[in-house]
Amino acid sequence: MLQSNTTDKPNDFVDKISCIRKDGKDLIKKWKQDKEQKKVSHAFVSNNAELHHLNESTEYVLGIFANSHLQREFQKDKGPKGMPSLKNMTEKAIKILKKNKKGFLLMVEGGLIDKSHHMGKARQALDETKALSDAVDAALSLVSTKDTLIIVTSDHSHGLAFVGHSNRNQSILGSISTSLGSQTPHTNLLYIFGGDKNFQYDAKNGSVVRRDPTQDKTDAFEYSQQAGFHDDEGKHSGEDVLVYATGPMSHLVHSVREQTFVANLVSYAAKIGPLKDVKGGAMAQNPNFVCLVLLVIFHLI
Repeated sequence: MLQSNTTDKPNDFVDKISCIRKDGKDLIKKWKQDKEQKKVSHAFVSNNAELHHLNESTEYVLGIFANSHLQREFQKDKGPKGMPSLKNMTEKAIKILKKNKKGFLLMVEGGLIDKSHHMGKARQALDETKALSDAVDAALSLVSTKDTLIIVTSDHSHGLAFVGHSNRNQSILGSISTSLGSQTPHTNLLYIFGGDKNFQYDAKNGSVVRRDPTQDKTDAFEYSQQAGFHDDEGKHSGEDVLVYATGPMSHLVHSVREQTFVANLVSYAAKIGPLKDVKGGAMAQNPNFVCLVLLVIFHLI
């Protein structure tokens, strides 16, 4: 926590799993004092209204919109006091950073996709994926891929399976035909591992019986997809993940690579870090790189 003695707010609770600051410090206040001492323009924003009205000529911006994780997009208050969307945060960040004549690097993470998968709630995960897609669209509308490298990727996959023989035009969140083994319907989307709400098995007449999902509203945001193995939550999986790129140096994104390749690409393209002195990078001019992981953008000037 950035502040001591932080308390729960309506729809914004203090994360009981994370560390709670007990040293009496207020790092937000210290940040403001530091910028005042250095006599630089700065702003602290904490809700939709403050982000919307933020002067884009401000040199330093600190945005803290929640005590812990942000709310899912479907939960957010769209009013002045609510939490901004990933799209809105991305738009404002790029508008502020674009004034830097030496270029910029921005990383945007759609972290609630992962959190929703851990909870075994596929509808939420898909909705957060749409929110990330909206942020990508916003980034593309604000920069030119002639001088901006945009990378979209993931740091891992999840144990979500798309299975069965569903009918054409059937909802991805719906149930499909009865399993020939258990004689019980199952959903299109299933998790390999899941928590208590995902492990939907019970004992009946001496047999293990899986819950019939047709009894539930499987397209609801709070619905927990069924899982094959019981654990504390959904788990990551080990498949290769995709990397999408457009803009300068995007031609280097192809075939199968180690995960560290993405970081090296950023270093090479933007002329920063360990590969900044290697000849041939796109930044022989000035680098602007927007790195949105899970949306990575490079703006190369």
